[in-house]
Amino acid sequence: MRAAGFSDFVVSAVIEGALELLARPDGWTSGAQARDAGGAAVKPEAADARCWCVCGALRRAASMALRPSDESTRLRALCLAETAARHLSTALMRDFGVPCPSGNAMRHLTEWNDLVGRRQADVVLLYQRTLGIEAAEQVRAA
Repeated sequence: MRAAGFSDFVVSAVIEGALELLARPDGWTSGAQARDAGGAAVKPEAADARCWCVCGALRRAASMALRPSDESTRLRALCLAETAARHLSTALMRDFGVPCPSGNAMRHLTEWNDLVGRRQADVVLLYQRTLGIEAAEQVRAA
């Protein structure tokens, strides 16, 4: 998972943090990067955000990891989220056969997240596969 400027540990920690957000009951959304308790779209880093899309959760987790206090650190948090998104996008192509025609990981993930019929369980499974975690459903089925 190595990326320029970010250790494997940091990138994995961001993906794990985002998974924790998304795995909570009602922790996932579509059609916006994040929503508040009333369902209104908010920035993923907003204090009142209660649910996130596949990319919004990465932005929130990266922001929590770096705690940006200035524009430079905020941009670094966005870069970290994009780095983590590339890992998820790679897993989406490799494990689920979903092509990425644009080459843009965030766009690829957002389009997949927002497809009609997408479920929270699908998003959680993508994160688990990216991290190499065996999904509980798969273990029970074996």
